[in-house]
Amino acid sequence: MPVCLRRTVSFRRQSRPRFIQTRLMACEQTGARVSAAPIKPDGQLDLDQFESMLTTRTKVVSSAHVSNVLGVVYPVARIVEIAHARGILLVVNGVQGIPHEPVDVQSFGCDFYAFSGHKMCGPTGTGALYGRGEWLERIAPQEGVSAMAEHVSFEGWTPKDPPYRFEAGVPSIAEAIALGASLDELQGLGMERGAAYEESLDQYATKQLAAIDRVRVLGRVDDRVSVVSFTVDGMDPNEVQGLIDRERGIEVRAGDQDAQSLMQFLGVAGVVRASLGFYNTREEIDALVDGVKACFSAIH
Repeated sequence: MPVCLRRTVSFRRQSRPRFIQTRLMACEQTGARVSAAPIKPDGQLDLDQFESMLTTRTKVVSSAHVSNVLGVVYPVARIVEIAHARGILLVVNGVQGIPHEPVDVQSFGCDFYAFSGHKMCGPTGTGALYGRGEWLERIAPQEGVSAMAEHVSFEGWTPKDPPYRFEAGVPSIAEAIALGASLDELQGLGMERGAAYEESLDQYATKQLAAIDRVRVLGRVDDRVSVVSFTVDGMDPNEVQGLIDRERGIEVRAGDQDAQSLMQFLGVAGVVRASLGFYNTREEIDALVDGVKACFSAIH
């Protein structure tokens, strides 16, 4: 879900902590204000209202590429067009998008694009951040060590050119090599072919789950990527998760999916989320559906 950051302080302000992990934490440290862009009942971004929210004080727009709860694909290229027309920086969270469809950050035109390695079948704790050269030149390093400096003395220091100025300390070399191998493997399998196969699985899972009485599939049923989230009437999502695992050996994730604001919008405390990948099969989806049906026996 896109959000807008408004602030009155300088972009290059240095008196901030080194670890800013969320947008709200960034606001606390800089005096910025975060505003959530409205979405429609099916989870799609309301582009008209989003555009009307942008003002001369809007400095950054942050958007997911794909919703980690609803699987909705946000129109990144259009969001970029709207933001850049007003001179606004755009940051894209591609964690849920890049594993499931080919991504060309230059065609998107976004200023930053980030993803994590574990979603790409790589090691945990790895990932990548793409940034446009003009912004990497403007951003000051947040960490300091001699390897990222061109010159250091007691009188001052000069940082190296990007991206080396951001490489403070010894990087996770082995993990980065493993991530590279994972990316090569995915490219070898064919991202387009994988995306088409996953789409067929998604449609099959959606159809099967939506046909079960007292099961509500959330979001759009005809345009979704990688995840199917649902609720079972009368059951806590965590109960459903446990039963499906115990009865059918299928792993799903239950709870608020780290998206409490979206849960409030959807009017639920939590959901059950089935994540689909190129390694899944229809037989596994059938087992998932059987596990959901078995939940009703547990109710009575």
